[in-house]
Amino acid sequence: MMPFIAGILGVLTIVAIILVLRSQGKYMKKEQETGANKKALHDLMREVMGEKFELYTYLVGYYTKIKSNIGSTTYYYFPYILAFGGEGLIIFPFIKQQGKLYIRNRLPVDPKASGMKFKASEKKIAVEFKIGGEKLPIFTNPVIKSMGTENSDSPIGIYQEQEYKKFWEYLPGFMEGKNSK
Repeated sequence: MMPFIAGILGVLTIVAIILVLRSQGKYMKKEQETGANKKALHDLMREVMGEKFELYTYLVGYYTKIKSNIGSTTYYYFPYILAFGGEGLIIFPFIKQQGKLYIRNRLPVDPKASGMKFKASEKKIAVEFKIGGEKLPIFTNPVIKSMGTENSDSPIGIYQEQEYKKFWEYLPGFMEGKNSK
């Protein structure tokens, strides 16, 4: 009886994964065709940055923190907008509620004071800051995949290959103090 139940659970898990991937595929295809999330991101940042909007490039990043206790696991999702160029690097934690993006805070980064480190590859950039003794890792990719679920680590899906490449080229100079005032 137990192998039968395990088999059914296995099949249900596979079906659930297929449905999630299909939903994500549809959402990302729509984003690729319309660019709606990138437009919403730029509209928000134009409002926040005002006349300095054009001085920066904007990239979406994320962090997922996992806490496990006996018998349960809790996931904490943190999406970020990284604004770089202009006067340096600024981190904007954001949320998406009822289809609209909202900035939660603004954190300008000093690479020396924050103990900033990064690792970059063609598929992922990992940046780590130390703020108040706590580590804050942020990851970004050329494509942030999403299903559009508002309370996830990536509430918006976005194609950002050009911005990703600029960030990759920007980071070494920023770490040396060449790309900030």
